[in-house]
Amino acid sequence: MTRRCKKTFSRREFVVCGAGTVAAGPLLAAPTDRARLGDAPVIFERGFENTSGGQLHFRRAAPVRLDAPLKRTVLCFHQTPNSSQVYVEFLAEMTRDRIVYAIDTPGYGESDLPPENPTIEDYASCMLEFIRRRALGTVDLVGYHAGASIAAELAMITPEKVNALMLVGVALFNDAARQAYLDKPWPEPINENGEHLLREWQLSHRWQGNEQSDASVHRTFTQKIANGSTSYWAGIAVMHHDLDKTLRHIEQPMVVVNPNDDLFEVTPRIKAIRPDVDVIDWPTHGFGIFEVQAPQLGAVARELFDQTDSAPKSSDE
Repeated sequence: MTRRCKKTFSRREFVVCGAGTVAAGPLLAAPTDRARLGDAPVIFERGFENTSGGQLHFRRAAPVRLDAPLKRTVLCFHQTPNSSQVYVEFLAEMTRDRIVYAIDTPGYGESDLPPENPTIEDYASCMLEFIRRRALGTVDLVGYHAGASIAAELAMITPEKVNALMLVGVALFNDAARQAYLDKPWPEPINENGEHLLREWQLSHRWQGNEQSDASVHRTFTQKIANGSTSYWAGIAVMHHDLDKTLRHIEQPMVVVNPNDDLFEVTPRIKAIRPDVDVIDWPTHGFGIFEVQAPQLGAVARELFDQTDSAPKSSDE
């Protein structure tokens, strides 16, 4: 149905509450993160977690104070090429009553680059290791584009660890589209005269979402080019992944959000695969949706995630 609308680094937290920022403890959130949080009452930190495949960089948000027990922890997986920075406003929105992580996919943001191009299965296994190392118990998942493929795979391989998942844009490409990407992966390779930079900048502006700020477009652009010749690795993994099969095997509650971006036409194909899943068309907003529609997306996530409350308690408090 469709609705519209290595070593472990020590970390330093900062509390954003009212007009002040109180620092305590060695690693602060980036200045851009602090500015984007505004007056949100949230404890926010960045850090690294060891995995067998290298270190994963994460952003973590927690409530400043609680009037009730914490709800289930949420993990957010970003689209690529980008990083967990896309979720800053969403973390602040969701963290009123739960702890929320946004994790840089291996090879993106500040997470370590794998030695070779991973598969979606590899990415999902890495995120599972993160969950186990941090003793998070059962979690809820948010996945965006490539992150949706990772979230879906993780939910399928470890149903006991995933309570529910919200997928935002699903890459249900046909064979012709998959082959076209594999023949000419994006972002395009680096060239010595820098022409690729201009083309990527123009592409970023062409896809600027409704209400998405120029600063947001700039952050997206810098993330796209940050990984150089490996920026398209996750794209390759998506094209080789059998998302159709994975979605058919997911048993947990799931909702799909379809923003008006480059997956707007392909995401509705999930209706033929999973007619039982609620698909929410979101034609008014595209890229930048987690920044400019954080409260609205948060409401969708809360309605889904809070359907059940019998998950094992997380030790991450």
